[in-house]
Amino acid sequence: MSSQLRWGFLGTGWIADVLAKDLALIGFEIAAVGSRAELSAKAFAGKHGIEKSFGNYEELCASPDVDVIYVATPHPFHVPHALLALQHGKHVLLEKPAALNQRQVKEILDAAKAANRFVMEAMWSRFLPAQVSLRAAIGEGEIGDVVMISAEYSENKLPVEAHERMWNKSLGGGALLDLGVYPLALINSFLGQAEEISAFASLTELGVDQRLVSILKFNNDVLAQLSTLITGAGASKASVIGTRGRIELDYPIYGQFDYTVFDLDRNELRRYHDSIVGTGRQLQVLAADEAIRDGNLEHSIMPWKDSLALAGMMDEMRSQVGVVYDQD
Repeated sequence: MSSQLRWGFLGTGWIADVLAKDLALIGFEIAAVGSRAELSAKAFAGKHGIEKSFGNYEELCASPDVDVIYVATPHPFHVPHALLALQHGKHVLLEKPAALNQRQVKEILDAAKAANRFVMEAMWSRFLPAQVSLRAAIGEGEIGDVVMISAEYSENKLPVEAHERMWNKSLGGGALLDLGVYPLALINSFLGQAEEISAFASLTELGVDQRLVSILKFNNDVLAQLSTLITGAGASKASVIGTRGRIELDYPIYGQFDYTVFDLDRNELRRYHDSIVGTGRQLQVLAADEAIRDGNLEHSIMPWKDSLALAGMMDEMRSQVGVVYDQD
């Protein structure tokens, strides 16, 4: 499929490769790609049938043949790369987490507002059919008022040598920002901004969180529990409990999942199942593309206030457990 907007990829790493493959499955064309090195940009362009490639980010962002930039670099570099794109008048889809802390997220959003350009954190899971259906079910009161949520996402990132970025403090390493942001985004989509937060973690010798648990209290004494780790693969499921029943989300909560609705006596009422094309990451691009063409600066499914709330809640958790990045 074609778009009136021309998309450029800033970065050629693993996540950019995954999204490019998903877009290819629906025939969505990428106009250009930029990398720190000309060879990697050309290789990525050749692999994904992209017409233009640039050996630096400045040329990509300055190109008159690009309207929107997908920033796919590690999160410590999101601020300079997003600002570079905005300075050249481009709209931005910014890989999650949007930045290392709330101050940085606000800097990006302030720049987007000043430039009158669209920016969205690439919380792709919110656009998947499962989460759309889940939000509808809860919004329609199928389980009554939500009173508690428990959500976990973990992956085995051992040995360290094979997953160096996840353990590297200078690259924003740790479980929370890379993995924990998914269950937190799920909790935030139903409960908003927490009023109180308590967090506990096990840190590495270099000061990144390898395991973290947080309890969050919201308005009307609604509670949530988040857990995440990079030292083993847990269930990566979630439970949303309401006054009339509960919904159990199957693995993987960060992607397209099945879910089951139960009443208060644990009787199964219905089960949701749906399929997607690829990993489903293309849906966030289609949503952002439509929002930009409609003249919006943000998307209602992943609005700026949610990116600020997520960053702020993670700031508080990191402050409590002692994870401090140089950019803080």
